[in-house]
Amino acid sequence: MLEFAPGRIDHHNGQLVAMMLMVTGLVRWDRLGGVLVGAAAALSVVIGLECLPLIVVAFAGLVFCYVAGVGDVRAIVIASGIGMSSVAIVAALIFIGPGGISSTQCDAFSAPYLFLLIGMSATLSCVAWVVPDRSSILARLLWLGATSVFVLGLAAWCFPRCIAGPYDMIDPLSRAEFWLLSLRVELHCLRALRCPCCLQMLRAFLSGPYRFTAHHPE
Repeated sequence: MLEFAPGRIDHHNGQLVAMMLMVTGLVRWDRLGGVLVGAAAALSVVIGLECLPLIVVAFAGLVFCYVAGVGDVRAIVIASGIGMSSVAIVAALIFIGPGGISSTQCDAFSAPYLFLLIGMSATLSCVAWVVPDRSSILARLLWLGATSVFVLGLAAWCFPRCIAGPYDMIDPLSRAEFWLLSLRVELHCLRALRCPCCLQMLRAFLSGPYRFTAHHPE
């Protein structure tokens, strides 16, 4: 079993590689691109939690495209779920082992995040697989909303400690005054969404469907 050790893995470079893979997958806008998006998202969570807002942006964009019926997005969504679940399971076995998989650590890759990665990716993929292509926008929203709320509610019930956030063990004074909120990576998530990588993701969402439509006119 391998374990992360301080100084052995450059978190910033690792997260940069994961985000670049995610943007590459969005730009490709095909099945392999979907696998890259899901795999990169899972890999990013394994490395650290700093890029969670960007992962949310990427998958929110995929969900929006799926609900709107953008060309070929169904296959991409299914592939992204397969990529995320596969990488999450393999990474859990390699890097944290059975003990880490069964432990609850709200500030690191462990049972809560493994549950959410597999649960949400499986939910998105299964809905895209089961719901017919000709279904209405409302039907897709209802299916995705109901199943996602169920998975999130089950996660909250199974891991109540993490509802307060990843740093529930830190006292309020240290969190607000002395340390945590002085770190750039812990600033409000809206600031994280203004970073260049997030802008590249938004550009990828614009370029991917556009190129698909240009090459597959109806």
